[in-house]
Amino acid sequence: MTPRSGQRLRVSVVVPVFDQWEHLAGCLQALEQQTLGAESFEVLVVDNGSSTPPPPAMPGQRLRLRWLQESRPGSYAARNTGLRAAGADVLAFTDADCRPAPRWLEEGLRALDGPPQVDLVGGSITLFPARPDRLSPVEAYELVKAFPQERYVDQLRFAATANLFARRAVFDSVGEFEERLRSGGDREFGQRAARAGHSWRYAPAAAVRHPARRTFGELGSKLARVVAGSRDARELAGSPLVTVDEVVRGLVPPLGAVRRARADTRLPRPADQAGYVLAEFYVRYVGTWLRLKSRVSGRSPRA
Repeated sequence: MTPRSGQRLRVSVVVPVFDQWEHLAGCLQALEQQTLGAESFEVLVVDNGSSTPPPPAMPGQRLRLRWLQESRPGSYAARNTGLRAAGADVLAFTDADCRPAPRWLEEGLRALDGPPQVDLVGGSITLFPARPDRLSPVEAYELVKAFPQERYVDQLRFAATANLFARRAVFDSVGEFEERLRSGGDREFGQRAARAGHSWRYAPAAAVRHPARRTFGELGSKLARVVAGSRDARELAGSPLVTVDEVVRGLVPPLGAVRRARADTRLPRPADQAGYVLAEFYVRYVGTWLRLKSRVSGRSPRA
């Protein structure tokens, strides 16, 4: 890949979408409120084969907005389509259901430029529930467990694509997202970039908000994608799809969930703490069942 025209652009924002038009409207409204000048960034929305067209009155009239199509299922294929069409030398990735803070783009660019200058930045991701005064068990679990972006960046050397900034030179160097992975492609790309010597920084001020999943059905779908993505990665690497040790560990009750719930200040109410414990047991045992099932499953669910 080579830099595109449009050198006045400082950053191209790539947003994949699949049947989330209501969420996307909120994301576009948040992008319209960016403190970075509208002439300095573009937004590329990549429709990943949605079953319905976007509503006629979508926000985004104040944005440099382009609509792209990618029929191959999978968010990483959609992100690759966006980055190939992007006009800037910096790519910012977020999801249709995210709400970037007003200074998201400014702070992400600031973090890239340093000092010292770095190649990739992961910004913070804050979960928000539908009703803070009445959490479902899954919301309680998500508030504690979902998107530990600082740990991802500082310890594991990747960032969730809900909030990722990357210089185009990184993609020129190590290639695009691995489209054969339906989940975990952000981790595979970030660690591939780190192994090639590209530098990372965590930027808490480059913030987005993400809605917490609310139901066990939504949590189960996420687990299925994560397990399927792990299966895809192991298959590509020629590794065992599941090991005996993993199954044994997956059968041990997560008794530490009670201590974790009581210690976390985001769960002040006993009902929220109990809901968190219930959801952690669900994740442990449903995840183990899905890993066993993955040994004989076919194609992975879409990411």
